[in-house]
Amino acid sequence: MDTYLCPSYRPEPGARILAVETEAGVLAYLDEAVELDEEAARRLNEAEEARKHLRLVGPCLESKCGQWAQDRCGVVGKVQDQLVAASRLTRLPPCKIRSSCRWFSQSGRTACEVCAEVRTEIAG
Repeated sequence: MDTYLCPSYRPEPGARILAVETEAGVLAYLDEAVELDEEAARRLNEAEEARKHLRLVGPCLESKCGQWAQDRCGVVGKVQDQLVAASRLTRLPPCKIRSSCRWFSQSGRTACEVCAEVRTEIAG
């Protein structure tokens, strides 16, 4: 695959909303991802609490990303190390980007098992 997608993307114009966290804390994946325009991206950058409840997706930046280490994305590995595998999924949740997801390409189904636990935090 030439271009992988990052399922923990920043709110930038062109990023897409892949899922929304429900009140129960579960990610509800949208049937069609919604692309952010400049205004929506600006508002999300100003609203940290709202941003935490969205799963944004965009192109994997690889070595241009601060999470990139040893030719891999470090996010999914960190989450896998922190979570107990006791919550193994019998069925993977529906996902529109699985075939192009950086995390899935690296870690397979275990990436899907921890995906819902990742929350994007933007420093600085």
